[in-house]
Amino acid sequence: MNKAILSGATGFVDTHLCQELIKNGVSVYALCRKDSPIRSTQNV
Repeated sequence: MNKAILSGATGFVDTHLCQELIKNGVSVYALCRKDSPIRSTQNV
């Protein structure tokens, strides 16, 4: 099983990258700041 760590996971690019990685069976660990809105990651 492949694993990936994304920093800035609530950003535009990493949100889409995260979705694609998950679709391809990659286990994703997403990092974000405490004050970042999490709504962009809710559909992941």
